[in-house]
Amino acid sequence: MRQFLLLSAFVGATALIPVSAKALDIAAPASDQSQYLQKLLSQAGAHIQSEDFYKAIKSLRTLIDNPQFGSLPSDTQVSCYRLLSIALLNSDKPEEAYDALERARRVPGDATNYEYWRLRLAIAPRLKKHQDAVEALTVLASRFPRRIQEIDRNIVYSIVNLSNEIQDRRASKRRLLEALLSAPYTPQETGYSVESLSFELFEIYTSEGDINKAATIAAAFVEPESLIKLRIDKRYIGYRQMTEAQIAAAYEAQLARHRDFANRNPTLLAGPELVAYDLNQLDRSEEALKVIDEALSKHDRAPVNRKPYDDLATRLNWTLDTKSRILWELERYAEAERVLRMARDVAVANGRDMVSQKINLAGLYTSLSRPNEALKEVGNVKVHQANLYGLMSMEGVKVCAYAQTGETDKMKASLAVMLQNAKAAYPPLQSALLCAEDSDTLAKVIIDKLEDPDTRTYALMDVQNYLQRKWSTPEPLARQDIWKKTLNRADVQASILKYGEIISLPIRPFYF
Repeated sequence: MRQFLLLSAFVGATALIPVSAKALDIAAPASDQSQYLQKLLSQAGAHIQSEDFYKAIKSLRTLIDNPQFGSLPSDTQVSCYRLLSIALLNSDKPEEAYDALERARRVPGDATNYEYWRLRLAIAPRLKKHQDAVEALTVLASRFPRRIQEIDRNIVYSIVNLSNEIQDRRASKRRLLEALLSAPYTPQETGYSVESLSFELFEIYTSEGDINKAATIAAAFVEPESLIKLRIDKRYIGYRQMTEAQIAAAYEAQLARHRDFANRNPTLLAGPELVAYDLNQLDRSEEALKVIDEALSKHDRAPVNRKPYDDLATRLNWTLDTKSRILWELERYAEAERVLRMARDVAVANGRDMVSQKINLAGLYTSLSRPNEALKEVGNVKVHQANLYGLMSMEGVKVCAYAQTGETDKMKASLAVMLQNAKAAYPPLQSALLCAEDSDTLAKVIIDKLEDPDTRTYALMDVQNYLQRKWSTPEPLARQDIWKKTLNRADVQASILKYGEIISLPIRPFYF
């Protein structure tokens, strides 16, 4: 599975909450209630519908503060609080919006519905309330299994990642994953499976000694990444062991599944993007470029009001991002930069992800030895729009840029911040240490990750023998040499062989 930065999954959901007719569908006060309450309720709905949130807040607060408000039906009270939360959130008052939802939850007789928990899911991450965000998604998956499919895949994965920061021995994460997989959660119109979530639940069951449940999940794995993890981590020897040839066949099977998805869904850009990504990983970059160019040409040729794809708002920036990676593998660096700039501009224009492509473009600039442009690009990122992984990715770009400009003190300062958050953002930390040419610290980080059960599998994934990249620019080549030198250290090799093994894989390294 490609794990993108997932930096601002909630920006689009919280910047301006669109109000549907369903959101305004509130039962009117009973006939024996004051006509004044009914008038306030009608006014509030009209104000929200016209996006006059100031007046909506005033009407709703007057209604809620009325002594007779508590006599209204529970579902009406909850809906009033929810509308107040929407109005406050659209007025950039997330703390007050959250408080309104808290008051709704205290209404006697649980009348919270899907819209209530969906709104709570949008607000909690913005306020860094990780436990609350995890609970909201768990409730949505448990109580509304059919509608859970409506939630964007990036949001789901972001919340699962947040569950790692809850110090309860992964109890919250287990409940969340079980709820998602029981629903079952299947992202709509993306072509992506959720097998990586299944693998995380498999890891939890394995660590808890629940062998039967772990074995049931492992038996269903089909994706090559899952099969590799089972093979290289010694903890999983008792489940399924796949040969290199079987893993290679799994890649071809995955490519066939993605081709089939693309053929069955010609109005989804996600299909050709997945096919192109697979081909690029299999060292068939020319073929990958042809697939993605054909898909994008349909978009370019189509009239403005008749676009050929239904998922442009969510996929176009990532499709361009994938094309940039393909061009990079083909050593067409100027084109890779141009396309990634387009991806950044599309992402900013649609307002859904304001961070990922900016950081990716900045990283490309460091690979092209253009540190000042890299620093300028991450300097344009608004910190509140990035999660912890994104923030550490930004610091990683700074480390690489400062290493090139010779600003050692600034480089060390950014690196210190990353080392304090090593577990949350291992991939960017690894790249940063390579840029800093700090093989000793990198070796320690690799060993620490291998010794930590929570990060061991991904650490093992990093050290496998993948296809050699054909880079011809100085920076990536230098990093590659330091990486090889670090992996060949006796202490690193001893740690790898203690916990796993190294196999040869006919693909390029994964992007984590």
